Amino acid sequence: MAAGLLLWPLAALLGGCATLSADECHNANWRDLGHTEGAQGYRMTRFREHIKACSAHGVSPVLDDYLKGHRAGLAQWCERPSAGFERGRSGGDRPEGLCEPTQARAILAAWEHGHGVRQAELDYERAERDYEQARHDLYRIEGEVDRLRLALIHDEGNPEHRREQLNRLDYLRARAVEESFRLQRARRDALRAQAEYDRRLADWRAEQRRQEARASAG
Repeated sequence: MAAGLLLWPLAALLGGCATLSADECHNANWRDLGHTEGAQGYRMTRFREHIKACSAHGVSPVLDDYLKGHRAGLAQWCERPSAGFERGRSGGDRPEGLCEPTQARAILAAWEHGHGVRQAELDYERAERDYEQARHDLYRIEGEVDRLRLALIHDEGNPEHRREQLNRLDYLRARAVEESFRLQRARRDALRAQAEYDRRLADWRAEQRRQEARASAG
């Protein structure tokens, strides 16, 4: 499955990472930076992170300039419902309170679509991991069964040891049956998760087409 578009740099997701370097703090055009980050859907809390990063380098970010740029950039972000979808699909927080009421409904609905696609994708990935693990376990057990059967064919030693090996063989055969059922369940779960992912993605694409049709009609 195609990976979701990531809107936020890794530094924004990892606590403790400085948002700006010393050079960036000293040379920043705060209005341009605010515009860029607003257009990426950042909240104003991002500015507090810049204050923390730049204070270590003796620089005070200019709030008024950043705020003016941020407002203009965020207005552009809010005009694109697809931005809400991308935010939800990449694991970003619900964009509550970011946009004007006239835009908020479309952005929040798009985020719900993106969030649903992300959850379906994660479910699919988990199901695929379970399937691969079940397949690996079954392969390992079947290999042990084959080795044990071959050893028993040539075993002419202690009868007690042979009985233990036969008991072990019976146990492994039972485990192989269990793992076969587990493998089937994992495959069904993966297919179900794949279908849910496809459905949610198709719902979003249909919604995009409806939005385009309304925009054209307007």
